[in-house]
Amino acid sequence: GTDSVVAVNVKGLSLGRPGGKVCIVQLASRSIGCVLFDLVASKDDLMAYGLSAVFAKATLVKIMHDSRAAAATLSNQHG
Repeated sequence: GTDSVVAVNVKGLSLGRPGGKVCIVQLASRSIGCVLFDLVASKDDLMAYGLSAVFAKATLVKIMHDSRAAAATLSNQHG
């Protein structure tokens, strides 16, 4: 159903390049609406507090446009 699909947008500095940094993660779905996660301004490690679970959940379809650079930087920055 629509609860198993989320649109993902990632913004950052030098995504896909050595030293690149993810700054903003945007998620959108019919059930949650649109949510922005500011990984720079947050004092908490948002990836440790559940955001990484969104990316790791195999049953959740993530829709991204040209995700290569964002995925590489997320993997390098957060494992």
